Amino acid sequence: MIQRRTALVGLAGLALTLAACSSASDEPDPSSVRGDAPTEIQMDPALLNEIQAGLERREQAFRDVLACMEENGWPVAVSGKESFSVVGETEEQRPLVAEVYRTCSESTGWSGPTDVDPRALAQLYSYELATRDCLSGLGLPVDTPPSKETFIEQFTTSDRWDAYSGFIDDFAELEEQGKAPSWDEVTTACPPPIRYADLG
Repeated sequence: MIQRRTALVGLAGLALTLAACSSASDEPDPSSVRGDAPTEIQMDPALLNEIQAGLERREQAFRDVLACMEENGWPVAVSGKESFSVVGETEEQRPLVAEVYRTCSESTGWSGPTDVDPRALAQLYSYELATRDCLSGLGLPVDTPPSKETFIEQFTTSDRWDAYSGFIDDFAELEEQGKAPSWDEVTTACPPPIRYADLG
């Protein structure tokens, strides 16, 4: 399986007036969501647009890779976050598939870096940190963020970090167990600056 990362869908709101009462329980009450929305971080719309444009170029390059693989006789199935598998691939075919993938990656620009203004990513990093603090205030299990330099370096790789990374894979279970508010309540209280979605 060949794996990369996810594509941009759109931009979340950059400011929010939050009115909510606190819960007496140690666990967040879905009917009483409280979070310190990161409104103090003022994102430059022009820089956010630059991030969006860069990620949209990456999304298109990924789709071009899929088309190139198909055109070369290797049907593919998208399996998640910028990842796909070759349908019916055998062990003996893997070296050939790898060579076709390398050629397709180079010809489409998928293997190259996605240019995103470091100033934009530095601002995005500050907002992600504020969003992480907001999520922690809701009682959600956030993880330790990377340094700003690492965040910028890894932004266009499969290791890209965001404030929701610490719990996103387990959110459904947390919600079912009553340990998290609803998804809509979480994203309203602590809006991510950029929203992503799997290509699959």
